[in-house]
Amino acid sequence: MSSGVVDISGVIQSILSSYQRVLTEYQRQVTGDPGALTSAAQQHTEQAGTVGAVAGDATSRAQQLATDWHGDAYTAFRTATTQLSTDLHAVEALLRKESERLQGAANALTTAQAGAARVIEWFQQYASILVDEARTAASGAVNAFFDAATQLGESAINAARAVADQLGGSLSALFGASTVLEGAR
Repeated sequence: MSSGVVDISGVIQSILSSYQRVLTEYQRQVTGDPGALTSAAQQHTEQAGTVGAVAGDATSRAQQLATDWHGDAYTAFRTATTQLSTDLHAVEALLRKESERLQGAANALTTAQAGAARVIEWFQQYASILVDEARTAASGAVNAFFDAATQLGESAINAARAVADQLGGSLSALFGASTVLEGAR
């Protein structure tokens, strides 16, 4: 090694490793478990189908009874059955809407995971180049390498924040801003 060249790759690697840990943890905390949301969405859809079938069955049975049953008792039964079916169809609609929202959230999380993975991949690519260059750093450029490592790390953190902000916007659109903010508290 010549006198004007130093190997600061270990120090640069240490700085960048700290940023890598932050990025990885950020990705883990922000993107959650889209599979669990997809599963919940499917369960809501199945439950909506069951509730809808019960509502339809109640209406059908009331109509079948109309051929043989007449009078005030049937009218009361038919009125109650109609209200029950209406209420069940309302529950069915709510379950389907919630299923769509849960699936939308799962899709948003999947998109955020992919975005965070791209940020990490980008960071790792440039971190590797910077560490390689730091093996033969000119002694007068040591501070520039520290600055470059910090800039790279901060840029990656800002990119990860942008992914999280996009996710927050998507979730706010699905669930309303107040719901998302309450979950963050």
